[in-house]
Amino acid sequence: MSTDAKPLDTSIGVISDDQLARVQNAYGLTSLLVLPFFSLNKSIIDLRRRTETARKVFIESDQGVLFLKELPWYCSSVEFAEFQTELLSRLHDLGAPVARPLATTSSRRFFHDRRTGSIFTLQPYVAGRSWTGGDGEAQAAGRALAGLHTHARQTRMNGLPVMRDVFSTAESLVGLLEDSAEHPEPVRKEIDDFRRLALATVDRSRTEAYAAGYGAEALPVHGDFNPFNLIFGEISGSVESIVGIVDFDNACLDDRAHDLGEALVRFGWVNYRGLSSAYGAVPAGFDHAAVAAVLAGYREADKAAATAARPLLPAVMTAVALELAAIGLLSAYYTPSDLPALRRNAQTLPKMAAEAVALAW
Repeated sequence: MSTDAKPLDTSIGVISDDQLARVQNAYGLTSLLVLPFFSLNKSIIDLRRRTETARKVFIESDQGVLFLKELPWYCSSVEFAEFQTELLSRLHDLGAPVARPLATTSSRRFFHDRRTGSIFTLQPYVAGRSWTGGDGEAQAAGRALAGLHTHARQTRMNGLPVMRDVFSTAESLVGLLEDSAEHPEPVRKEIDDFRRLALATVDRSRTEAYAAGYGAEALPVHGDFNPFNLIFGEISGSVESIVGIVDFDNACLDDRAHDLGEALVRFGWVNYRGLSSAYGAVPAGFDHAAVAAVLAGYREADKAAATAARPLLPAVMTAVALELAAIGLLSAYYTPSDLPALRRNAQTLPKMAAEAVALAW
C-alpha cells in the first residue's frame, strides 16, 4: 500500500447523485438503481458507512447487477487506472477468476470524472460468499493464487509500472511510525524503538531474499492477497473454490513470492476480529495448519514455482508481518500496551516464519 497522505474525507461513503449521473452517462446505462446494502454470509453489509479507502456501491442496471468502485487516493491516477484495467481485462481473457472492467462509451475501461478528479471502475457483480476461516478455503486460495500467477506471466501489456518489491512497501509503512506526536513522550520512545527494530529486521530480510534469488522473475502481482479479497464459490464435495479475486489496487510488478508470502501471513499469522478485516490480538505464532493449507494449494497448481519461491518466503513473511504490525498501530487496532509483544515479534519473526515453511513442506 502507498504511503501517500490520505486526503481529508468529506463524505461518508455516499456517491452524490450528480456524480452518479456522470457515471451513468459515461457508461451508457439507460437505467440505474443504487443498492447501498448487500447480503454476505447471511449478514447485511452497509456500503454507506465511512470507508478507509474509497467509495463503492452496487448498481442494478439494464446491463445487470454491477459493482462501481472509486480508486482510492493512493492509486488514483490515470496511469495506474490504465495499467490496472488492462491487467484485469487480460487476466479475465486468459481465464483467471477476475471480473473484466466494463468499457465506457469512449472505449476506456475506467471513468475519470474530471469535475472531481475521481476515477471509477465498473465491473459485473460476482456472486459468492466470503471467507469463513477454514483450512479448505486457505488451500483454495493457494490454488487460485498459483493460477493467477500463471496467467499473469502470460500477460503482454504496454505501460507496465516499475518493480516495487515487498520490502520497500514494508519499509515505507513502518517508517510512518516516526510521526507519533499524539502520544506522550514515553510511548513515543517505545514506538520509535519498535520502528527502528522493525526497519532493521526488514532490511536484513531484504538482503537475505535477494541473496536467495528474489526478483529473478518479475510479473504482475496482486499486491494485497488476503482472505477478504477473495470470493468463494459453492463447495463441490469437500473441495473449496474461488470464483472471484478482487481489489487490485496494490497491483505492481514484483516476485511471485510477494503474493505467496503475503497469503501465508494473512491466512496463517494475523488474528482477526471475528470474520472482519480488523485486527484482533497481536499474533504470538503462525497457524501451521493454515500455512500448510495455502502452500499445499499453491504446490498442487504449480509445484515448480512453489519450490523456487520456498527459500524466499521466510524473508517475505517477516517483512509483510511487520508491515501489518505498523498498520495495526497506525489504525489503532494495536495500542501502546501491545508494543512489548510487537517488539518480541520483530526479533523472532524470521525464525518463526522459517519454521512454519519448513513444517509445511
